[in-house]
Amino acid sequence: MIFIYILAGIALLMGIVGPLMLFGGYGFLKGRRDEWAVVILIWLIGVGSVLAIALASRDWNMVGMQSGFSQLTGTGIWATRLVNLTAGGLAFIELCRRLAKRDYLQSPNRGQAMALTLALFVSAWIISSVVGTKPDFKHGAIYPLLALAAVYVQPNLDLRVILGHAKALILAILVLSVVAAVVTPDSVVQKNYAGFIPGLSFRFHGLTTHANSLGPLALVYLLIEYLQPSRFLIRLVGVPLAFGTLIAAQSKTAWIAAIMAGVVLYLYRLDKEGRRQATEPRGSFALWSGVMILIVVPLAASVVLLTADPVGAFERFISPRAEEITSFTGRNRIWQITYDTWMENPLFGYGPGLWDPEFRMSLGLSNIGHAHNQFMQSLGDSGILGLTFLVIFLISLIYFAFRHGVATSGVSVALVLTLLVRCLTEAPIRPTTFLEPGFLTYFLVFLLLTQYERQRERDTPLIGQLA
Repeated sequence: MIFIYILAGIALLMGIVGPLMLFGGYGFLKGRRDEWAVVILIWLIGVGSVLAIALASRDWNMVGMQSGFSQLTGTGIWATRLVNLTAGGLAFIELCRRLAKRDYLQSPNRGQAMALTLALFVSAWIISSVVGTKPDFKHGAIYPLLALAAVYVQPNLDLRVILGHAKALILAILVLSVVAAVVTPDSVVQKNYAGFIPGLSFRFHGLTTHANSLGPLALVYLLIEYLQPSRFLIRLVGVPLAFGTLIAAQSKTAWIAAIMAGVVLYLYRLDKEGRRQATEPRGSFALWSGVMILIVVPLAASVVLLTADPVGAFERFISPRAEEITSFTGRNRIWQITYDTWMENPLFGYGPGLWDPEFRMSLGLSNIGHAHNQFMQSLGDSGILGLTFLVIFLISLIYFAFRHGVATSGVSVALVLTLLVRCLTEAPIRPTTFLEPGFLTYFLVFLLLTQYERQRERDTPLIGQLA
């Protein structure tokens, strides 16, 4: 009986405090610049992703499959819940405020196609949660959806302010990761790692879920820094730290993305130098062809790898440990399990619970959170419908990235290319992914493209670019 009274008291308190917080948040945002809501959202996502790891129990040098597995403590669980609710509430307030003002409708270019394809992708996931092999409801999908919707309805924003804060956040994560390597090295550094760099016998995971998250995050910092250079002293610290992190993470995914992004930026720079007197910035056919090759070839190779002989290919490529199931090796077996699960319901897939704790326990596995390939993940959890809408959404991102490639000196294309490369080895665009560096990258890409589309009619550059 006492327990029931306690629950009733908590419910009453939440019923009173919740609306007061919403009204307070509305009043706070109403008197601030338009960029405030987006800036706070970016910081909440970044801080939440760090808290989820910093407050977890993790040891990269344990023996066995539990090595590197992040087990949230009670404090960590409540901290991440608080960040989730705060970010979700902020996004909900901003979404309602913008819909009421309707100021985002004043711009003729609103990126409707990108928003529509994103809605289709999410709708396929929602459909699978109802008619999939195992229907389920994942409330975690509400937060990223609210955040993306709040970004989409924003009017013309000052990207200098927003990207400046994004860089500051990522730099803070990199610095804190280095501090953690000194204070509690086993939680962020994997020793005795056999990588590709001679003499580098460790792998730096930092305050992220995995090195395959830290490496791309460092690359995102470098790309934003290229687009909007910081002051000299900040660059003197930030750029070497990001480069060092990119190397120390030993993420082959990040290295491939960095090489391809570097080629993209170089092609755009050559194109810019070759047409300084042009009145219509459309880019040359050679430029577009070169960049498209960089995008199409890896995607085509991944399709061949998936359909031809994934088991044999990965056994030949990675190591004799190919049969070991971890988050970074043995993807062939993970894909096989995902494929077999998908075949039980080809059209709608298994449902949102694919690779959740209950699904893993049914297989006797523990340290796998997704299919380690965005296409396989969408196929497995949402079926053919989900995979189709995912491809359509990615095509829209590529289209808008090219559309604003010249204006961003190729950074928009490089960012989307980084996201696509991550899709080959990870699943960064899951609807439930929120407090993770993968979503932060995805969030920034969506923000950058929607804002450039919103302000496309302007003739002046939106942010400072390299000469």
